[in-house]
Amino acid sequence: PRRHHLGVECLRGSIATIHSILQHSLCPENIFFHFLVSETNLETLVRSTFPQLKFKVYFFNPEIVRNLISSSVRQALEQPLNYTQNYLADLLEPCVRRVIYLDYDLVVIEDISKL
Repeated sequence: PRRHHLGVECLRGSIATIHSILQHSLCPENIFFHFLVSETNLETLVRSTFPQLKFKVYFFNPEIVRNLISSSVRQALEQPLNYTQNYLADLLEPCVRRVIYLDYDLVVIEDISKL
């Protein structure tokens, strides 16, 4: 299983990441994505972009962590979606046994199924 956190501001990068994973996978039909989103309309957008993609969307309420984040030098670190990986065990179904956390700003150049 693969996991992404999606916000509108990082959707373009996430699409590039997904595409690179599928392109370099020996068996793309075996890849299942779990997306954590903060906006409910993103599921439709992902489905229209990748109609054959196997995935499930989980809503992450940014208010859960908003008051726990201190000011930092890098404003990007103050975004609630940066902390979704800390809540994976609470959000994903118990049957999900393996997760590879992927951020939205990477491109995969080899098959990640061996990870």
